[in-house]
Amino acid sequence: MRARAALIAALLGALLQVPVAAGAVDLGSCSSPASTSAAASSARASSARTACPAAPADPSEVLYNQSRLRLSADLNQALATQRRLSATLEQERKRTLTLTSQIRQQQARITALERQVRELDRQIALSQDRIAVEQSQVTAMARAMYRRPESLPVLWARSGNLREALQVTADLLIAGERAHSLQ
Repeated sequence: MRARAALIAALLGALLQVPVAAGAVDLGSCSSPASTSAAASSARASSARTACPAAPADPSEVLYNQSRLRLSADLNQALATQRRLSATLEQERKRTLTLTSQIRQQQARITALERQVRELDRQIALSQDRIAVEQSQVTAMARAMYRRPESLPVLWARSGNLREALQVTADLLIAGERAHSLQ
């Protein structure tokens, strides 16, 4: 009978030394009122100075605490991510406002330059028209200078009729006036 009790005590001791999944607690080294065998008393004697952990709580409570801790960590991580995203969005909003302002300034500058180009094109067209007029006047004056006789009676004599003589005289007068105005 004593051998039987020792065998049961050894089996209980061996079972109590199996680590628990949640915390790997060695309950075999703890003193328990159920273990009255010699093996338990020797274990008690060797670990009299170590405190035994409390008995594991209800499994649903342990699961609840683990879930709560995991959820808390996930929530903290999500809040940190949200803060980073908010900061990034704010930076992008400011950058967008800056770029929009710069685009508006450049559009205003482009509009002013286009207006200036139109004005310069108008001035160029006026200058080209004036140049064309002056070229025709210079051509007429060069022709008149080439034909210019030494005297007005020679000019009349070269013309074939009275009408041509009057036209040549008028051309000379106009060329002379233009020459005086250019000087």
